[in-house]
Amino acid sequence: MQRFIRRFSNTSIQSSSILAYDKINCTDQNDKIIVYLHGILGSKRNWRTPCNVWVKKHPSYGAISIDHRGHGDSYKLDARTLPDTVENCAIDINNTLNIASERKINPPSILIAHSFGGKVALKYLEHRLKLGLSIPEHTWIVDCIPGKYNGHVENGEESVIKVIKTVTDPSFPKTFNTRDEIINYLINNAGFSKAIAFWLATNITTNEAKKYTWSLNFDIIKSLFDDFCSLDMFPFLMNYNGKGKIHFLQAGRNQAWNNTVILDQINQVKLKNNSNIKFHIMHNVGHWVSKLIASFILHSNSHKYILFQVHADDLHGFYKFVENELNK
Repeated sequence: MQRFIRRFSNTSIQSSSILAYDKINCTDQNDKIIVYLHGILGSKRNWRTPCNVWVKKHPSYGAISIDHRGHGDSYKLDARTLPDTVENCAIDINNTLNIASERKINPPSILIAHSFGGKVALKYLEHRLKLGLSIPEHTWIVDCIPGKYNGHVENGEESVIKVIKTVTDPSFPKTFNTRDEIINYLINNAGFSKAIAFWLATNITTNEAKKYTWSLNFDIIKSLFDDFCSLDMFPFLMNYNGKGKIHFLQAGRNQAWNNTVILDQINQVKLKNNSNIKFHIMHNVGHWVSKLIASFILHSNSHKYILFQVHADDLHGFYKFVENELNK
């Protein structure tokens, strides 16, 4: 049991396009690898619980979670390839996994990607197919609409749009004196729920002045999100001829999927009758289906915030989808 819950081992950034990643249960005996990509404003730590849950149940797998450029331990990736686009993020992923393979970690047999990470995953598949390279047997795109986001994305209090607009606004504070101050600001000033505030607060570090600051590069993130919104991956799906299966998992409470343009594009993909592209739905979850936050305790004189592994709305339900497809 111990090997499933030990702390992840971090791999340092080595060159312009090599990202930080965590690994668990990656040994010479593991011939199967599952890779996780987080969404915008997330980090590899978001996937810590799912990684542990998966390898505990499937010990033949090793698991890897990766920080995108501008995020987490990759946020200082100054020598990255420009511009900051989804496509270059996909190339980052490809280069990073190539380095992992040189360290005797096999290529992924399963790729799971949430939201922004979903389009990165699709670009990763496209990139490798163009080069005639192998792709994962199964790629899961978790609540990521493959088309352009032309104002039809969710606009509620907890929407991705609101979060992005808030944190990339020039007036958004970049440093804080305490963790408690961060949480209070996010809840009382930015108007986020405790769940979103705690999630955002996982993206903090300390600077040389011993102030709390963000392990996020907001300029990079703004560029990435703008590109994400303008990128249309439906043409790739319409012409997809890869052998690996692509699974779209729709969060049933995310109203963005009900846009008529998106529904029509999805129907066009379905009419192609490509057995390697499948659409699934989890009716009782929202977009933050992968709002996975590592355990941490925030102490202050006025508050004590305790967060014990905030998990997906239905992680086990999601894994049932994955397991069922593996067994077919």
